[in-house]
Amino acid sequence: MTVQGITAEKNDNRIIWLDVMKGIGILSVVWGHAGHPYSFLMFFFHMPLFFFISGYLYRSAGAGTPLQYLVRRSKQLLVPYVFYIVLITVFLAVLSALKGQSADINWTALVLGGSKLEGAYGTFWFVTCLFFVQIFFDFVIRKIRPRWLVVLVIAACFVFAFWESRFHQDFFVPWNMDVALFGIVFYALGFLFKQKKWLVNTQLNKIILLFSAVFLVLFFYAYFQDYLRFGLDFKHRQYYFFGMNILVPMAAILLISGLSRMLANWTFCRRVLSSLGQSSMAIMFLHLFVNSVIGGFITMSPWRFLIIGILFPWLWFEFASRIPGLRFLALGINPKRPAIGIGISGRSDRSI
Repeated sequence: MTVQGITAEKNDNRIIWLDVMKGIGILSVVWGHAGHPYSFLMFFFHMPLFFFISGYLYRSAGAGTPLQYLVRRSKQLLVPYVFYIVLITVFLAVLSALKGQSADINWTALVLGGSKLEGAYGTFWFVTCLFFVQIFFDFVIRKIRPRWLVVLVIAACFVFAFWESRFHQDFFVPWNMDVALFGIVFYALGFLFKQKKWLVNTQLNKIILLFSAVFLVLFFYAYFQDYLRFGLDFKHRQYYFFGMNILVPMAAILLISGLSRMLANWTFCRRVLSSLGQSSMAIMFLHLFVNSVIGGFITMSPWRFLIIGILFPWLWFEFASRIPGLRFLALGINPKRPAIGIGISGRSDRSI
């Protein structure tokens, strides 16, 4: 199926431009941790982007029963979450033993997750948070009628999340379940944009891209001229700039969506970015870990951090995707799915 003038929409049951969008998203995640003076700008949009994509991919009609949906999401998200915690912990313990040192492992953080996870586990909070977002949103969509009540529930989640960020930012909830109250806003917006087909309407999309670009130009001018303050950090509940905490990431997300559809028309960009998008889960889990290990042997610059953080997890994905047991444990993919083409044309039904 083709959206004329923009890009190929689907190929072998994948939404190609969404894979490209995930590829851009995971590049921004790794660059956000790279230590460049402007890396912090990635935090303005990269986590909202993945919540948005996940909501865009939510299919209420194909979700099955609530229990089936819960089981499927647990397999896709929680199984890899536990697998990578065990894998990294064992590796670090063995590495410490080889050096004749005792492993410095924060077992409390590994159990409680969320914002307590640091170092090699620093990005793991997102997976549990996304899991709670998906389960709660699925419950809301199934059980609440009429639809205006759904809007009211999502708005209430946003207000509560803002209140916590503004007045109780240091309050800890295991697995960042409370952050799901803010993440669900972008998840719901992704679902809304899919339902209304706003991103595949050529004329409307041009207007959306124009307004998004103008808004971001004005925002960054005001930001760098110190006319306004802004920050966004989901993990540590820092989303207390009311209104702007939605407008800024959404403008960036919509601009990236347009860029993704254009890049999906160019063979090289489509292949590279869609491949990164399909391997985004492995990259998200492993880029901090890989860099922490290799950083013990070489001097790590931002560009080296980016290349290493992308390349090694991508190679791991290509390897794991061809072994049924690892496909399930490391990638959350049904082991019965044929190995050939997993990294090229497997179904795009996850946000990471």
